[in-house]
Parts: sequence; structure tokens; C-alpha cells
Amino acid sequence: MRSIHDTETPVESLLDMLHGSWKTQALGAAAELRIADRIAEGHTDVRALASACDCDVDALHRLLGSLASLGLCIEDGDGHLALTPLGDCLRDDSPDSIRAWVLWWSQHLLPVWVQLPYSVRYGLEARSRVTGEAGFSSLEKSPERAALFNTAMSELTRLVATHVACDYDFPAYGLITDLGGGQGTLLAAILARHPASRGLLFDLPHALDKAAACLAAQGVSARCTCVAGDFFDAVPENADVYMMKSILHDWDDARARDLLHTCRRAMRPDARLLVIEHLMPDRMEACRAHQSLARLDLSMLVALGARERSEAEYRALLDAAGFAVTRIMPTGMAFHLIEATPR
Repeated sequence: MRSIHDTETPVESLLDMLHGSWKTQALGAAAELRIADRIAEGHTDVRALASACDCDVDALHRLLGSLASLGLCIEDGDGHLALTPLGDCLRDDSPDSIRAWVLWWSQHLLPVWVQLPYSVRYGLEARSRVTGEAGFSSLEKSPERAALFNTAMSELTRLVATHVACDYDFPAYGLITDLGGGQGTLLAAILARHPASRGLLFDLPHALDKAAACLAAQGVSARCTCVAGDFFDAVPENADVYMMKSILHDWDDARARDLLHTCRRAMRPDARLLVIEHLMPDRMEACRAHQSLARLDLSMLVALGARERSEAEYRALLDAAGFAVTRIMPTGMAFHLIEATPR
């Protein structure tokens, strides 16, 4: 596997790593100021854009220069701005928008990363040291934060939803329950692909807030029920497939086992569990794919005291909760589909 640092000196590579956070902050500023939206609306002159964004003209021009260096926009010889396909992803109305995720990462995750030495020293989450609240408890208290988080999760799920819907053999006429499915992005894509299947979307009340609109946009509202609840307490019974995407990695092994036990109690003997997660390699190498996994894993550690897991670790976790892994297959965005059945 070719290293990404083959053409750089060691010190150049290290400096590039060290200074990389400026890109996050530049993207975060662009997202907060809605620069992409304003350019798309026709504010293509720097002065007009500064007025629309309520910004200092010179400072905005410098930010735009940084965005141009990242390939998000271009400025022609007459000083007019245009978005690139990359920049379009920061527009709220783009089908490929990740604006909410950019805001969540730059405003709510990045500050927690400063506490990484604490998390490494003690093996504990550090979000409570920054915000005063651990886990997801702040979402229950702040509708604004919950809305941003849930939209961000929906954006990330959209990137893999079609892959999952096409790659897995969901039952043609069965009931598919999505545990922790948020706004329903994944379940809606699956139901759209399988027009005779029915769905049940299960999550906390704040996460289901925009689910009706998402399901309606895919034309599947009539075949999907939304149920609010806590999956550590109980989950709905009698589904053919229980699905959890990016759920188990939010919890340490003990809590993940608790969740799986709760799910196991609700399942019929012939039901299937579909876990959709990234898989950590047995040995890390200097490549972009492994850097992405390292970012995910350390983010789970510092924010939640949780972890990404290897195939062997997922097999052991599922076995301890009374499941037998029947198959594992890759799908989009480097996710894997882990199918298990009750033992």
C-alpha cells in the first residue's frame, strides 16, 4: 500500500498534519456564514457577498482565498465567484449537502478533541469536561443542538443509504425495524427500493422530529410507522429485520452488550439483525483509509468513551449477547454489513 507521504520530507509531512485543523475552521466558517448558499443565490461579487453575509470585505476575501485553495470556489479575472462541485456540498439545498455535519464537527466535536490526552490517559470520554454533559444528554436539553446533530447524522447516512438498500437482501414483504434510525434516511431508501416491505422507525422523540418529512419525500409514509422510545429499555417486537447503523460504535462494550440483549429479547427465532459499521483493521498502516478509521475511533473515544471495532471484536460482542454472525459484506463509504441471527 503506497504511503501518502512518499513525496514529502518527514518534517513537511508532520507540519502538514499539525496545521490541518485550519481547513476544518475555514469550512466551519464558510458553513456558518452560509457562503455557498449566498453565492448560489447570485451574490458572486465579493462586496455583494460580504453585504449578504454581513462580513468585512477584506476578511471575507481572505477566507474565500482559502476556500479557493481547497477547491471549493473559483474567482475569475473579473472578480466574480463561482462554486465548484465541492463547494456545492456546503449548500443547504444541495442533494449532496453536508453543511450540518461541517457545523457539528467544527463547533461541537473539534473543541472536545483538545481533551484527547485526558481520554488517552484515563480511557474516558472528555465531552463532559468541555460541555459539562456526557454522551447525548445535551441533545435532550437543546432543541437547536439536537436539530443540528440529527440533520448531520441524516447527511452522513444519505451517503451510504442507497448502497445498503441495494447490497442487502431485505425481505420482499417483511417488516424492517431501524433502531436509532433518526430522521429515517436509511429506512426510507430501503422502503423505496423494496416497495412491498414495511418499516418501523424507532428512536428518541427529538431524533424523530423531521422523520415524517423524510419519509414523505421518498413516498413511503404509508408503509412506515414512527415509534419513540429508548432502545436500552425495550424495542418493538416481531420485525423480520432489525437494523442498527452507526449505533454500536457509540457505546463501550458493556453498554453495547446491554443494547444487543434488549434487541435479542424482542426478536423472533427467524429474525435477522443487521449491524452497519466500519471495521478496524488488525494492523494500522500509513494510508488514507486507515487515517479515516483512526479519526472515527479517536472521535468515539474522546466524545463518548466508545470505540470502533474489528471484525473479531464485533463477532465476540454479538456472541456474548446471544447472536451468531452469519455473514459480513462490504458496502458503500467503507461500511460493512454484519448479519447475525439469534442463537
